[in-house]
Amino acid sequence: MDESITPHPFFLGLARPPSPNSWLVAPEGFPGEADEPAPVFAVPVDVLRRALEEATAALGSVREVRREGELVCFVDETPLLRFTDDICVQLIALGPARATLAAYSASRVGYWDLGTNRRRLRRWLRLLAVRVNAI
Repeated sequence: MDESITPHPFFLGLARPPSPNSWLVAPEGFPGEADEPAPVFAVPVDVLRRALEEATAALGSVREVRREGELVCFVDETPLLRFTDDICVQLIALGPARATLAAYSASRVGYWDLGTNRRRLRRWLRLLAVRVNAI
């Protein structure tokens, strides 16, 4: 992990469940054993923040519940059975014109999420890429 990246205490204390109902996207070496690497965006972190705000606002079921510096947490409900999932995103500046993130999505109940958290974060990453290019 790049030494300039400081994980938010949320990610430092992240205890992933043994069940397959969560997904973590993070930079290499980030705590928590990422399921896939985080993309690097060729924009300043404030542009990435705005893109995240726009992308999550466009998703009707997502509500922001916590903001602490570069950490933003949301809740989302699955469409069919209305299960509540928690999502936390840490925005990470890599320099004046580069940024990345760490994102964790987890189901509150159930053993297996049928890939919901993986699909959610991949969708969010696609939406972020589109929004970043539009800003």
